[in-house]
Amino acid sequence: LILCLKPSSLPSDEPSLQPSSMPSDEPSRSPSDEPSVEPSGLPSDTPTNNPSSEPSVSPTNNPTASVKPSATPTGAPTMDPASTSAPTKSPVSSPVSASCKDSTLKFYFPKDGNPLAKRKSCKWVGKKASKIIARCEKFSVNAHCPITCGTCSLCVDSTMQFIVQKGVIKDCAWVGKNGKHVVTRCNKATIKDNCRKACDNCS
Repeated sequence: LILCLKPSSLPSDEPSLQPSSMPSDEPSRSPSDEPSVEPSGLPSDTPTNNPSSEPSVSPTNNPTASVKPSATPTGAPTMDPASTSAPTKSPVSSPVSASCKDSTLKFYFPKDGNPLAKRKSCKWVGKKASKIIARCEKFSVNAHCPITCGTCSLCVDSTMQFIVQKGVIKDCAWVGKNGKHVVTRCNKATIKDNCRKACDNCS
């Protein structure tokens, strides 16, 4: 008996009882009714119509892109982010020390080399908002009017002359000139506010 080693040119009318030892050269035109016992070595070009009943042993190398979005959105959004309190409407100003006050003493504003040219006050310094900075930068107005000029952090004495009482003009150098009189002179609130360094009134 001589066996033919070549496949027949035409398919048989009925399937063979046993599978062939060699795969066919071309794939069948229609899929088989039942899945094969062993999975194929290579993935198919197109996805299956129905998902497999068992998960794959190893994950896919690349995630599959969804063909369309889910029909319904997720039931609830993600956890609420850490809630923050509403921002303040304006920046919080730095606390002002109780020892920082504008002097109530009139002072002389020098002009054209004359130290007693103009008699002014801290109210005059802050009267026009557009001129406050310019006025505070001249001489030592910022030491005489620390609240108006925003210079409470500076522990300095005013260098301008001020009116202690009618007809009496002094400065901070006079306040600290004689040690035994410093306390007496600084006990006057008006002088203590004007000569903060000499009166040790910077805390």
